[in-house]
Amino acid sequence: MRLVVLNIVGLSKSLLGENAPGITAFAEKHKLQAYTPAFPALTTTAQSSIITGTKPEQHGIVANGWYDRESAEVRFWKQSNHIVHGEKLWEKLRETVPGFTCAKLFWWYNMYSSADYTITPRPLYPANGAKHFDIHTQPMEMREAIKADLGSFPFPAFWGPAAGIASSEWIAASAKWVEEKHSPTLSLSHIALSCSLHTYSYSPFSFFPSPPSPPLSPSFLFLPLTCHLSCHLSLSGAPLQ
Repeated sequence: MRLVVLNIVGLSKSLLGENAPGITAFAEKHKLQAYTPAFPALTTTAQSSIITGTKPEQHGIVANGWYDRESAEVRFWKQSNHIVHGEKLWEKLRETVPGFTCAKLFWWYNMYSSADYTITPRPLYPANGAKHFDIHTQPMEMREAIKADLGSFPFPAFWGPAAGIASSEWIAASAKWVEEKHSPTLSLSHIALSCSLHTYSYSPFSFFPSPPSPPLSPSFLFLPLTCHLSCHLSLSGAPLQ
């Protein structure tokens, strides 16, 4: 059986309902399970705990950023997978599952990862000092291939004041693209769509506009990241265990 793990930022049980019919229908069909989350409940800490099966004091990712005593700098959102200590989930499964492959899409600390297929947002910095929004992929040639099919990643829609549904749509399309091209045994996808749950409905790997809904309140637009919900989907269509 092959598996998809959707890491949907900020999604809690309280947000399920008529404004998110796709994910709600999935939850009703397969039921919900909970586990004790990592603390603090931040993107990089939670994801690193999931992929290593260890606590922050073991894998070392105690927050999205921290004070580096050697450089005397506060460093946020670093990208090298080398700073996540411990054996990774896909490394362990390669030892026991013949032909096992893993896609790690937009989960953090994704550069120089040992996963088979990776995509992560990463600007390019040419020698002239410019900065160009782009992505980093493994294998490297996948970058141009996926951009040729899907267009450039809408980087401004991923973070900041222009954040919106466009980046989540591109990430979902990239997961579908990797599935069709490479069929990984395990696919890890990080979809930051908490700001858009009341505007669109979602089903696995498919995004469909819903009827117009009331405008989002500022408190919802800036909803603090308080939890991570991983939805485990069987690509083969077999019932979940």
